[in-house]
Amino acid sequence: EKNPSISHPQGSINRNSFCVFYQQQMSTQMDNQDASSSSSVMILGDAFADLQCFLDGDLPKQAGGDTRLTKPISTVAGGSGINTATHLKSISNITNVRLYTAINESDEYGALLRNHAKHHEFSLVNCCRETKSSTGHCAVMVADGERSFMTHLGVMDKFEAQDVPVDSIVTGHPLSSSVHIHVAGYFNIPGFWGRDQLQKVLIEIKERIKCPTIISLLPQYDATEQWDGQLMQLLPSIDYLFVNKLEAMNIAKARKSSDTKLFDSADEDQFLEAIAVFFYNQSPSTCIVVTLGAGGACALWEGKVVAKQPAPISLESPLDPTGAGDSFIAGFLHGILSHSTMQSKKDPESLASGLLYGCVLGTSCVMRSGASNPATQDEINDILHEYEQRKET
Repeated sequence: EKNPSISHPQGSINRNSFCVFYQQQMSTQMDNQDASSSSSVMILGDAFADLQCFLDGDLPKQAGGDTRLTKPISTVAGGSGINTATHLKSISNITNVRLYTAINESDEYGALLRNHAKHHEFSLVNCCRETKSSTGHCAVMVADGERSFMTHLGVMDKFEAQDVPVDSIVTGHPLSSSVHIHVAGYFNIPGFWGRDQLQKVLIEIKERIKCPTIISLLPQYDATEQWDGQLMQLLPSIDYLFVNKLEAMNIAKARKSSDTKLFDSADEDQFLEAIAVFFYNQSPSTCIVVTLGAGGACALWEGKVVAKQPAPISLESPLDPTGAGDSFIAGFLHGILSHSTMQSKKDPESLASGLLYGCVLGTSCVMRSGASNPATQDEINDILHEYEQRKET
């Protein structure tokens, strides 16, 4: 193999060792979740009603055009916060999963999201102070294995960091051995941007919680195309930043780095090395997790690519890619929370476990319709089994 070892701050991790670890995890960890069961996951994030539109072909090529849909339009739960909570509850036995978001309880979309949370057994805490705007909703257009969005933020546009009930978060997990705070859909929540408000909230939560606490963030696509939202100022407070290749490239290029040309490189290794250095210069303490679509995912730490995980199986035509990144995060959190060493971002076993389960859940998500429609345990086990067989051949 071209590069049989993975660079790591404490030395070199052989990929064969990672594969042995993966196989051990596949046979044992799904049934051994004691470490994660005593953890709490608090998600501060977005929630939308998704109006699903599956197109027969491409989007209309010109204004005034038309295209056919292969299925009736359906309305389902969506939004990064909802998706992550749903998939996390489906794979782990963490009892304390809470989503702090903003909905209008009096409209049909708000009722849909409330019922979805109840069905999937996680708590939805409504932080909304605005009652005149509708619950956020989104037209999701799926065509040729890709998806595009048209979003009305509604009450999500009024959700601010000061609305987050810090006392509830701090006191809401008295028996937990660890707490994970995840900020979901940052660019969809303008009230989280700037003025250091969210950073102050996260710092206060971490200082007041009496057990180990990790903070992660998913920015999502920035509809403003500015790729700012004061994200870089917030980054030193974040332990894990999740981005896909497009998001990573746009965030980096918006900073007008002198190495901008490397962010456009067709060579994935060069691209990832440039992204690793860029984010290290912005926040040396943050581990960057990059999803690579059909290429799997990788972790960047201290300016280097420290771990890579291929996609567990090859899919020629994904059914619905909506929510794949959110389900990846759910799997990643499950993986790292299942380890007693989850506090160390340098720990290769935690990263390996997180990347493996992230890729498995991400794969399972694109094989089903709907962003918050989790796979069954049997479907997840089938993916793991097929991956194990591929590694043996």
